[in-house]
Amino acid sequence: MGLLESLFHAHPMRIDIAGTVESIRRIDSAALHECYKAFYHPSNMILFVVGDVSEDEFFSFVDARSRLPPSLPRRTA
Repeated sequence: MGLLESLFHAHPMRIDIAGTVESIRRIDSAALHECYKAFYHPSNMILFVVGDVSEDEFFSFVDARSRLPPSLPRRTA
């Protein structure tokens, strides 16, 4: 029994989200690519910019370096 399982007998915290050695060994490149495509996307991200930079200047910088279309939703505070 692992540390988390010992500390949290009935609570969901007992499940180690990093996986077990066995489950990690089963990960292949196809699974990594699927995970990347599903979760590592600007629609799943929040970015805070603080400093002496205008909104237009920031988005121009990002759009010039992005491989994604510049039509991403833009929300400002």
